[in-house]
Amino acid sequence: MTDEDIQTLNISGDQSLTIAGENNAAGSLTTVDASALEANLDFRVSQGIINSAPDGTSNGDVAFTIKSGVGDDIIRVSDSIHQMIQLRWGDGERYFKVY
Repeated sequence: MTDEDIQTLNISGDQSLTIAGENNAAGSLTTVDASALEANLDFRVSQGIINSAPDGTSNGDVAFTIKSGVGDDIIRVSDSIHQMIQLRWGDGERYFKVY
């Protein structure tokens, strides 16, 4: 998924969704809100998203938040984590994987 300059990605619906990563989102994407999703979510946070400097700056890390819905959700992180990621889990099974 290419999402240049998107700060918040809102996900809703009643069908399971897999997002295998994002392109060109480093520095801008700070929130994935799937709290309105009534199905399973499998979301991969691509390398460089969490540890990127916020747009318009030359240092620091973005504050990153993921909110899941009522399904069985998997959050995959393809990066080292330099600061806290806020995970807000909904109902259902929860899996957090760092690669």
